[in-house]
Amino acid sequence: MDVFKPAEPILTRLIEAGYQAYIVGGSVRDYLLNTPINDIDIATSAKPEQVIALFPQVIPVGIEHGTVIVRDHHTSFEVTTLREETTYSDHRHPDAVHFVTDVVKDLARRDFTMNAIALTESGELIDPFGGQDCIINKQIQAVGNAEARFNEDPLRMLRAIRFSSQLGFTIEQKTKHALLSNLPLIREVSIERIQVELEKFFQGTYLTEALTLTETKQLLVHLPFFKEKSVMIEALTNVTMSFYRLIDAFVYMCLNHDDVTLTAIYKSYRLSNVQKREGRLLLEAIERYQQKEPLALIVYHLPSHLYERFSDLVARSGLDALSLVALKQAHQALPIHSKQDIALKGNDLIQLFPERKRGKWIGEMLDQLETNIVTGNLPNQREQLKEWVTWSYPIEKKSFNY
Repeated sequence: MDVFKPAEPILTRLIEAGYQAYIVGGSVRDYLLNTPINDIDIATSAKPEQVIALFPQVIPVGIEHGTVIVRDHHTSFEVTTLREETTYSDHRHPDAVHFVTDVVKDLARRDFTMNAIALTESGELIDPFGGQDCIINKQIQAVGNAEARFNEDPLRMLRAIRFSSQLGFTIEQKTKHALLSNLPLIREVSIERIQVELEKFFQGTYLTEALTLTETKQLLVHLPFFKEKSVMIEALTNVTMSFYRLIDAFVYMCLNHDDVTLTAIYKSYRLSNVQKREGRLLLEAIERYQQKEPLALIVYHLPSHLYERFSDLVARSGLDALSLVALKQAHQALPIHSKQDIALKGNDLIQLFPERKRGKWIGEMLDQLETNIVTGNLPNQREQLKEWVTWSYPIEKKSFNY
């Protein structure tokens, strides 16, 4: 129970005020699995306005559904009023929420039995749906009627295979049957929510096993990009280890299939600018490596936080192994780390060629200097760079656009 100590002040304050309070959700599951716990969620019989009155720092993030964030000792806790829900017309949000005082009714609305366990302040487990048995038997089982759970929120189908990838659990037969019967419903889910689950899926410890499951293959067929490139689904069964990021998995697909492009994937998944940039940089680095470019140039153009992921993708692509140590050593040996480090600046070039109008030739010259310095062909010494430029590009040469 030591792992839940940060939440004790919240639980105690609610209970002393006369309310019920429980730790619920993924943190309880992870506690029973003896794996690291991330966020601690709390369910209480106190209504949102009552929670707000009890604590000095509260953020009303989802107050209409009974959820607020309580801040305590620089830590955030999601505190939600016990509730039961009606139908889900939009396949995501309940049409109505009714606050209750029965924790079992609250647990009944959750997706899988392993996530429908509550923990009291004294350490007692409330497990009305057999979640502990499912954890012991390594099974993913829907709470109550699986058809109803997937109709309420079809994303739960993707969460099922995501948990299979993360935990190595199998999907219980009735739950699996309901999943396969409702596959088209996944199209009702926003691409942003799908992307979040896919990110966790491709990072799963048991990704290799999860990719061979019938339910995984059939569900992926209904997802953007995969439904147009279904050949990729079978190709993914050759994957032998999890990916660092979702974008790495997409880069891997591009490397193995000429007709798969990052541009098409970007359009399908509305990836962030950070994801797009990382994908482009990783793909370019691997293409450079395939073309036998000097390692110095590769590490120079690739941000160091991507080195490990680059090394991983190189190994997956059947190229000569390139260790993280080798990449770091190459990085440390670089004479410069950005174009700003070049001893000769744009203004110097203008002074060397005063008769030329300013234009893109300046950038092109700096590019040439940059490449030659990084590869060791030129020392990063101002006078030597000036001499090289004047000998390589005398005034009569018209190699550049003026």
